[in-house]
Amino acid sequence: MFPRANENLADVLPLADLASPESVLGSRKDRHRATNLQAEILSRQGDAGDSDPVQTRIGRLLIKALGEIQWALQKGYGFSDASDLAEEVLRLEPNNADALVIRAVASAELNAYSEAIEDGEKALALQPRAGSDLGVCVADLLVAWRLAARERP
Repeated sequence: MFPRANENLADVLPLADLASPESVLGSRKDRHRATNLQAEILSRQGDAGDSDPVQTRIGRLLIKALGEIQWALQKGYGFSDASDLAEEVLRLEPNNADALVIRAVASAELNAYSEAIEDGEKALALQPRAGSDLGVCVADLLVAWRLAARERP
């Protein structure tokens, strides 16, 4: 199952998996092939006439952003690529909680804790699913980011 723009990433792939590099494809070429295939399938679903083209584009961008953040977490670089894709989603849909979470994780990995905290808090405010994987994970990350921000010179 591939996420549609109106689905939460946590419903399709728990955010805990987002932070576990073991679940990520091995090579950059394979990752791009897989995310492009997922995006193409989503696009074809949208072409069937039952989807808004903007929402289809948002869904495609979210798939790519998720692939990028997973890749970056595995390899330790590429966070700005994930952030750029999340930013594209946010230009189309400013209150997209999934894109905010992806951008927050990327920002934190780039040591931009204030931006990470701001995006994480906004994502939780938009979808305060306290009992969900997304809500619990983002809440835990916010605690870690706040501590890191205080310790940073």
